[in-house]
Amino acid sequence: MNPHSTQILGLVVIAAWAILSANKMKGRLLTLLAILAFMAGGLGVGFAIGHGNAGIRGNAAISLMILLGAVSAIGCLVGNRRSRNKKNPLM
Repeated sequence: MNPHSTQILGLVVIAAWAILSANKMKGRLLTLLAILAFMAGGLGVGFAIGHGNAGIRGNAAISLMILLGAVSAIGCLVGNRRSRNKKNPLM
């Protein structure tokens, strides 16, 4: 079993939750694009970190891709929640 499989499952669940919590179709598309952009950035940084060592390059790239994808999904969830509740943005 792949050691990243549970992390990928968590990323898929939280990304789906963030996308479905957006208000309109435009918001859902922007949420999806933000998550994919952060994942692509994590993949690029991971490959740059493991420039000389091929063994660490793949693991670092996948780990950073999953991490930044989850962080951006959580950020989108917070942003969607704040945009719905203008009176108390922290609730």
